[in-house]
This record gives sequence, structure tokens and C-alpha cells, in this order.
Amino acid sequence: MIYKTDEEVKSLVRAFEERTLTKAEWTHAAHLTVGLCYCLNYHFAIAKNLMSDGIYLLNDAHGTLNTDSSGYHETLTMFWLLTIKEFVDNTECGERRFHHRPRFRRFGFYGTVFQFVRRVLEYTKNKRRIIL
Repeated sequence: MIYKTDEEVKSLVRAFEERTLTKAEWTHAAHLTVGLCYCLNYHFAIAKNLMSDGIYLLNDAHGTLNTDSSGYHETLTMFWLLTIKEFVDNTECGERRFHHRPRFRRFGFYGTVFQFVRRVLEYTKNKRRIIL
């Protein structure tokens, strides 16, 4: 799912934080969207901790074991958060920067989330392509 409104994004983050997001709703797009929200609103170290702890706890809520072979994966989480951080740093998309950048202001927060998630999902459809 690609989230179409700010309210859908806020609802997703709230459900993630409250551990009410179902396993079926915890998709790659949901991971990316929550990660982007955290990277836009927190220092990277805090965003990383919120994401890691949240995934770990959500897995527990779903009954998914966090072991060496299943559940939370530190390397993948760090990879995707660094990818998101690079996107945020290089596209001037940070929500707090919108009022200074008219072209991004017109997209709003949802537009930023949509553009990022759409771009990543496009690249990851074909598993032989690499995101550079």
C-alpha cells in the first residue's frame, strides 16, 4: 500500500508505535514510510532506535520470534534507514524545510512519502536491480 494522505501516514505510525498494526499491514511500504517519518522528525540515532525497538516489539506482538534466523534484522534496518537518510539529506524534503522550499511545500508531507516509497518499490520489484 502506498499511503495517500497525511492522515493515513499518521495512522500507520500510530499503529506501529501502539503495536496494533497487523502482520499483513506490516509491508515493505509500511517499513519505508515509518522509517521516513522517523528520519524526517528525529536525529538519525534516535530514528534508528525508534525503528529498531519498534520492529522488535511489533514482531513480539505478532508472535514472530526475533532470533538469528528470523524477525528483526539489524543490517537490513540500518541499510534502509541509511538509504532513507540519504534521500532526506539530498532532496531537501524534510518537513521542517517545506516553508523555505516552495516546490516541496506544494507536495506536502504525504507527497514526500509517496515519492520516496514509490521510487524504492519501483527499484525493488526486479530483485536483480540494485538501488544506487
